[in-house]
Amino acid sequence: MFKVLLKFWLGTAILYLIGHFVLTSHLRTAAGDAFAASNYGFVEVKRVSLPLDALVRMRVEGHATVIIDRREVEIGVRLDGNPLLSPTVEVQMGMSNFMHVRFRIGRV
Repeated sequence: MFKVLLKFWLGTAILYLIGHFVLTSHLRTAAGDAFAASNYGFVEVKRVSLPLDALVRMRVEGHATVIIDRREVEIGVRLDGNPLLSPTVEVQMGMSNFMHVRFRIGRV
């Protein structure tokens, strides 16, 4: 019985980590497209970091590493909506006084 439960929890953890990786990679590509559409073509999104419980919370704050004029800069990331349960999730990225972009992922 213990082996069955261990395999179940291990399988669930692996699927959750795969979902987290898919979410962050999708955010990275969507953010790159949103920055390009907002006339920030010189911005390249290198990495997006979210907390591990990002798939189950309704409001998540993390950060992203972007390259602006060959310099790495940390910007804030905020997700409003649950990526698993909500049809759309509103994403806000940027710094407080410079380069703020807002876009949606999911069924728009």
